[in-house]
Amino acid sequence: MTPPREDTIGITSGVNAQGKAFVTLEWGVRKAQLTPNEARAHALAILECASAAESDAAFLQLLEQTGISGEVLGTMMREFRLCRYRQGQKDPTRVEGATGEVCSLCGQVIFPGVQTIEAEHGPAHERCVIGQRFREEQGNVKH
Repeated sequence: MTPPREDTIGITSGVNAQGKAFVTLEWGVRKAQLTPNEARAHALAILECASAAESDAAFLQLLEQTGISGEVLGTMMREFRLCRYRQGQKDPTRVEGATGEVCSLCGQVIFPGVQTIEAEHGPAHERCVIGQRFREEQGNVKH
């Protein structure tokens, strides 16, 4: 038998001994079984994330074309994402029961197990807080 590839996600359907349907996701040696509804929720979340990523990229390009850069650019992106979230649109990275709060610095979902720090306006990714501290200490450095 060929060992599983780490760069491929496998998706198969199945039925257990009690006649219940399930979907198996495999990524390398990792496996997860989902109900059909959980699988649909994850599939929809992937499609919504793809759309949000394209929207974020277009907004970022617009900001850069207008000369906005550095910390202001980061703040504008965070606010854009938070506006999308606050206007009642479903958070594209949130699958019910599988994710947590939104980072107060970048506007992205804080997934379970991710290191967080309590920031000035709420919980934030540890990496976002570290980045903010670096910018404050070093100034707005552009490479």
